[in-house]
Amino acid sequence: MSTRTLVVLFTVLAFCSCSTICVAGSVTPWNSLTNDASESLSLDLHLDEYATVECSVTAGSSYRWTWTVNGEVIKETDGTSSNLAYVVNDYGSYHISARGTGGNETIQASWNLTVWLVIEQENDVRELEGLKDYVLRLSKRPERIVSLAPSCTEFLFAVGAGDQVVGVTEYCDYPPEVVAKKKRGEIGVIGGYSTPSFEKIVALQPDLIVGAYGNPDDVLYWLVDERAHPGVTYPLFAQNPKNSEEIFRHLTVLGALTGCRAEADSLEHELRERVAAITAETASRPHQEKPRVFYNIGDFFTAGDNTFVNEVITLAGGINIAADSSGYFVMNLEELIYRNPQVIICDSGMGSMSLAYEQIIGDKRLHIVDAVKKGWVYVIDADIIDRPGPRIVDALELVYQDYSDFFAATRPTPSPSESPSSASSGGSSAKAAPTAAPSMPVPSPQVTEAVRTVPVLKAGEAAAMLFVDMDISMLTLSSDTTVSDVRIAIKRVERPPNVPAPPDTTYGYLDLMVTAEESARVSGSIEFKVLKSWFEVHDIAESTVSLSRYDPRAGWSKLSTSRVDADDLFAFFVAETQEFSLFAITGEPRTRATGTTAPSAAPTAPPRPPGDPSQPATAPAATPEPETSAAGIPGFEAIGAAIALLIITVRRRGKGLKSGTVRSSLRSAALS
Repeated sequence: MSTRTLVVLFTVLAFCSCSTICVAGSVTPWNSLTNDASESLSLDLHLDEYATVECSVTAGSSYRWTWTVNGEVIKETDGTSSNLAYVVNDYGSYHISARGTGGNETIQASWNLTVWLVIEQENDVRELEGLKDYVLRLSKRPERIVSLAPSCTEFLFAVGAGDQVVGVTEYCDYPPEVVAKKKRGEIGVIGGYSTPSFEKIVALQPDLIVGAYGNPDDVLYWLVDERAHPGVTYPLFAQNPKNSEEIFRHLTVLGALTGCRAEADSLEHELRERVAAITAETASRPHQEKPRVFYNIGDFFTAGDNTFVNEVITLAGGINIAADSSGYFVMNLEELIYRNPQVIICDSGMGSMSLAYEQIIGDKRLHIVDAVKKGWVYVIDADIIDRPGPRIVDALELVYQDYSDFFAATRPTPSPSESPSSASSGGSSAKAAPTAAPSMPVPSPQVTEAVRTVPVLKAGEAAAMLFVDMDISMLTLSSDTTVSDVRIAIKRVERPPNVPAPPDTTYGYLDLMVTAEESARVSGSIEFKVLKSWFEVHDIAESTVSLSRYDPRAGWSKLSTSRVDADDLFAFFVAETQEFSLFAITGEPRTRATGTTAPSAAPTAPPRPPGDPSQPATAPAATPEPETSAAGIPGFEAIGAAIALLIITVRRRGKGLKSGTVRSSLRSAALS
């Protein structure tokens, strides 16, 4: 066969092949996702992502091409081929169609695109053990949402998804629309925040469930475990925001999940502007013009660092006196008085602790605190500040408003004779730290009297008792013989008139009596604490602190005393004693301790300690505690909120009981 014949044959075959594909009335589709003619397409989008999907058609003749997406005309072109580049930025189902018309003929190609919204690290359910890889996928706008917490309900209604909510907890009460819908039966109640009902959740047939930190783990695990409910999927988004920035982020996520992104973005912008309006003023406020703030949830339970309350206090322009500790804890009254808050904000109610305001105003011992003296004690709605939701900005504005009296009172006002430069540093130029001791006598401990009973004190063993909010922080007893029902009575007292004062400066007097069988010889180790501010106020050398015991025949005698520990407020000391009676905590002035002589200035009266009879009567009244027994609880007792007592039995080995070790472990146990 000749070369010319081969060329002609190849040309004919090529023409025939092209005619088979491109004849009039046929169309060849293509897409960029599968790079072929597939008509069913799927695409994953993460939050804030978008993608461009390209589709094209090729025909054997020229047509007028009309491109539509979900029925909406997007583009029109002419020719034998056409293409569409469509930007997708939201999840859902998309029907893409290319229709060609020419003469009396119409051809068409179409694609069905499913776009999935994928939520991964934004979902706090991943904080649960074993769920760090959990992926939430949605391909359509949820129509039946169940909320497992009041804060979740507030989020959903805030972003505009309220009409999609079909179930909430019995505690969900905001916005008011929620309560109205529950009454009308438009929204079901699935149980409590910590006691949701599986049956009620399932009956509502949810297509999205929004949970929160505090929901039972077993409920959340069950929802995501498809083996527990084969064939049924419960998409779960859980929230545990740690600060306002994370609240704003959750607004974005929930807006995207519920198909309310525009409303969510608008709300986020508004909230950020409201926060910025306050911080713009408070950020430049000098440290000394910011109030020391205490937040009382109830029973002096307060919020430290890493809490929403602390962030609100700080952003509003205050200094949280509890911020040196993390989380929530009880601040003892002695420390509260020492830190002298200038503003106190009280929770409106939380369970049984609903009298936070009355506790502050009604306690006479707090009348020396600046906030109480000046009337700067306020109440805030607990739901606004405690729920981690959009209303946290409302809380910020309310707290900022509460500071207004303090700001007005402390704003520098120059006198006529002052220049502008001197006025700016006038009355507010003091450099006092926010937690510095107030210029008042050192307060007495919150609890000044306690009675305890040790059921059995065995020979060769020791019973250690830990006390909270007293001068004595720990008492360790031992006996040469086994003895039962050892009674301990501790009381902070003033010096009796018939007892001479010790030669050194006195911090306080303690009447410590231990009653046991006459045949037993009970000795003890007494750990006590002294406010560090006392050393500064009275110029005491810390190394000279000692515990002295009074004997009517021999007078005062110093016991062997050593420093064992310290924290931000107190220094801790321990002394050994063979007998129990009246004790005094004393210390020597620095001038005497260092062997120097004070300048020969006009004589001044020596400083008086809080417990001295000549001290002005500013210390709070004694708070006696009823006698209790540890019988029936071998080796351990914890009594009351004001005083924690623990008794442990330690067998002596070698040199005996290590006081510091026992004290550390006991204090940790008592305060946990």
